[in-house]
Amino acid sequence: MKLYKKLAEYYDLMFSHDYMKEAKVCDKLIGKKGFLLDIGCGTGGHMMAFKKLGYEVEGLDSSKEMLRVAQKKMPGVIFHKGPMQWLNINKEYDAITLLSRTLLFVKNLRQLRGTLKRIYYHLRPNGKLIMDLDTHEDCFDPEKNQTHYFNNQQGIEGSVTEEYDQRGDKILWSVNLSISENNRIKRLIDNQEFLMVNVNKLLDLMKELGFKVSVHDSRGRNTKKFAQPLILKGVKLIKKASQS
Repeated sequence: MKLYKKLAEYYDLMFSHDYMKEAKVCDKLIGKKGFLLDIGCGTGGHMMAFKKLGYEVEGLDSSKEMLRVAQKKMPGVIFHKGPMQWLNINKEYDAITLLSRTLLFVKNLRQLRGTLKRIYYHLRPNGKLIMDLDTHEDCFDPEKNQTHYFNNQQGIEGSVTEEYDQRGDKILWSVNLSISENNRIKRLIDNQEFLMVNVNKLLDLMKELGFKVSVHDSRGRNTKKFAQPLILKGVKLIKKASQS
């Protein structure tokens, strides 16, 4: 996505998250500190929060520009560059997280299955997979378009407009960005497709691969109501799936 490649240095300013709040919910679901891999780590916001909570963290992202920003924040921490669909690290983790819609960046169900299988392979027995789903078949509002304005003490200011449009089993996320810095204006229009997943089918796939699954709301509470942003937890059962 051009947005991540060209404007990684502005990402934290453009898109604000309460990383610690989200990390604490994940921590409650993981239950035990250990080695954690954050897939789609971006500029490292969640990783910094997990590290403060006591985890040994590593990150993976496909954007070298985003990783460059993350490495400046967390010198000495291990980062891996590559797509999650081809996850291949000679290591097992106690927990793996896919947050901020990372799971939805797969192109189709085949890639989704392959990604989850590789994640299973990289978890230790009883390791935890934590994924968030703020958009899925039971939770999509086509009217949630919004414009966010931002600025900082260095005189950088701008706006980012996000628009969403459903097209079959895909969601088109359009971003219109304007940044003013040192009397110069940068503009960027970019699009990204998300896979519109069916939660029940995703849960069945996780079980098929060998996960014990549970569904939680954004606060980490067990829920059977899918018409809301969700967090899915998968616990790796002892039997390993072969990597492919």
